[in-house]
Amino acid sequence: MMPITPKGSAKLILGISDMNYIDTDVSAKVKFLTERFTDAFPINEVIEITVVKTTPILAPSYLFFPDTTESKQIESAMETYGVRPESSNLLKDKW
Repeated sequence: MMPITPKGSAKLILGISDMNYIDTDVSAKVKFLTERFTDAFPINEVIEITVVKTTPILAPSYLFFPDTTESKQIESAMETYGVRPESSNLLKDKW
């Protein structure tokens, strides 16, 4: 089994109604989220994630076909699924 190396950390920020409430900044975080998304659902807790390291996620075809490019991948997916960009400049010379 391959060991898992942490690439960041996460912290559960307890909600305002929680008896163990200790984070005085939770109101600001809740306000930030509700202003950007919605206040239709109460936010009881927030998970704050700190990213320390990132690694690229590559489709297997990048490994099997080293000459492939991002535009070739997009073109192939569009042909496979029979779709086209609605109002994007992606592959504009192809469509």
